[in-house]
Amino acid sequence: MNPSSSLPLLKRLKIKSSKLTEGLLTGEYKSLFQGQGVELKEVRPYQWGDDIRQIDWNVTARMGTAYVKELIEERELTYMAVLDKSPSMNFGTKGKTKEVLGLETASLLALLASSHQDQFGVMAYGKTGLLFSPPAKGGDHIQRNLKILERPKPGLSSLEQALTFLQHLLKRKGYLFLLSDFQDPLPQGQLKILSKKHEIFPLILTDPVEWELPHSGRVLIRDLETGEPFFLETSSQKIREEYQKKRVSFYQNLELNFLRLGIHPAFFSTNIPPLDSFLHFLNQLSKTR
Repeated sequence: MNPSSSLPLLKRLKIKSSKLTEGLLTGEYKSLFQGQGVELKEVRPYQWGDDIRQIDWNVTARMGTAYVKELIEERELTYMAVLDKSPSMNFGTKGKTKEVLGLETASLLALLASSHQDQFGVMAYGKTGLLFSPPAKGGDHIQRNLKILERPKPGLSSLEQALTFLQHLLKRKGYLFLLSDFQDPLPQGQLKILSKKHEIFPLILTDPVEWELPHSGRVLIRDLETGEPFFLETSSQKIREEYQKKRVSFYQNLELNFLRLGIHPAFFSTNIPPLDSFLHFLNQLSKTR
């Protein structure tokens, strides 16, 4: 699948994901994600049982009797999709690359934000340099953001640079979805700083071959980060077992490093529809709230 087809993809996801926007999220969505805080709905006379902390003393003084502030939660949320476009994201064996999986997942987040009149922004880093579009509402803005995620740009950048950039630009609380395979060392310092103000959700993008090598004989493999080619003898059970052990250890350590920061990651795979993975992610998230 070519990443340039993100807009038709968004339309297809909108058709297929009615259970996301009309079913699960109509109830659980409100408890999983919270808005900026509260805003004033009205001021009314005090009634027995009202919280005295909500008394509006200015109005009470003018009226000569107690009045309380009635507040409502500000529901508008801010989503940021932060997409890794480094060379390792070009890998995939199930009809799509990890980068395309990331783009599909970003499209789901865009759909979620649009259906609830929330703000949606994007950032891409890696082979693209840094690409950024600030959060805003509206279908036109969301489609423009998805186009930005596809745009090539010279230069290299890292997750650490992307997070530093966001730290200075995002003024209000946001929900940051990190779409990456996290092959580079985690910038734990930046993650710790950002997590004090924002909620961070690392969505670890993988492919089945990254967990377990198939029995395919002697195969030529190219390191997507360095470009270096090498042969791997996959018919050897010992090599396959060592490979699997190393990869499982890598993902376990990655998950543990996030958990130590109080951040809960989720795994997405190129062989599982992103909608299914996203619903599973929400189900797991609900257990931590």
